[in-house]
Amino acid sequence: MLDWLTYDGLSMQQFFNPDVLAWKRAPSIMVLHSTEGAGFPSPATYGNGRRAPHFTVHPRARQARQHYPLTQAAWALVAPADGTHTNTGGAIQLEIVGTCDPRNGVLPSVLTLDDGDLGYLAGLLRVISDAAGIPLVTSVDWRPYPESYGANGVRLSRAQWEAYVGVLGHQHVPGNTHGDPGSLNIGRLLELAAGSVTVVSNPVTPPPPPPEPPAPPAPTGLVVDGIWGDLTTKALQRALGVTDDGIIGPITRKALQRRIGVTADGIWGPITHKALQRHLGVTADGIWGPITVKALQDRLNAGSF
Repeated sequence: MLDWLTYDGLSMQQFFNPDVLAWKRAPSIMVLHSTEGAGFPSPATYGNGRRAPHFTVHPRARQARQHYPLTQAAWALVAPADGTHTNTGGAIQLEIVGTCDPRNGVLPSVLTLDDGDLGYLAGLLRVISDAAGIPLVTSVDWRPYPESYGANGVRLSRAQWEAYVGVLGHQHVPGNTHGDPGSLNIGRLLELAAGSVTVVSNPVTPPPPPPEPPAPPAPTGLVVDGIWGDLTTKALQRALGVTDDGIIGPITRKALQRRIGVTADGIWGPITHKALQRHLGVTADGIWGPITVKALQDRLNAGSF
């Protein structure tokens, strides 16, 4: 198995972590994520490697970056407290630039990639498959976001994860809550990769849904208190893909304005406030108060800003 792969538009963006994640299981799975951003995430967004996958792929730009050699595990999955090996459990991880949330019309969507875009991603999957011997098959349902978030009925158990061979999404990884990449057209993607396409109903019988889904755990760890402080600012900056320095300066303001679809002039005023409130689903009164901040904290905790 090759450490660093060669593919059109693929460059190396290596992170030098003092800790190397060694495989607990030989690479057997490809896990697809979506970045929920418009471009390549910054090193800070990836925690300078502590939250990075093996690859980030920008299909529309026909570019990709490799962050870790295939002889090491990557870092983009939650490692559950029950001891399930996720990052180190044989998962080669790919982040696809774009959003899986159909409600987020500001960002490019991974759901609308055409054959040319999917073909670029498929070519990289084929290269990885040839290098690591992972078959280009899937045998689980790929559910749309936000249905795919949390306890979605398709998330694998520890035993299923440890036995699985093929292609999965973040929504299938045990001990994780994320629902990306939603209803990515996995059948067409694997068809273009010239894999043996096996898209069938989930073989695991899901438990009946609860009357009301429980509140998902907070990946960012924010307390929903309506207080605009340093932790909320940094979580917002990470979601926007800018340096998380805790300062609401022109760079952060413009990135936020681009995300919510208003003119990116860096002016923090009522137009931006109202647009953000509409984005968050609260009354667009232009008043920056606890209700708006709590809604923002909720969205940041859910990883769906």
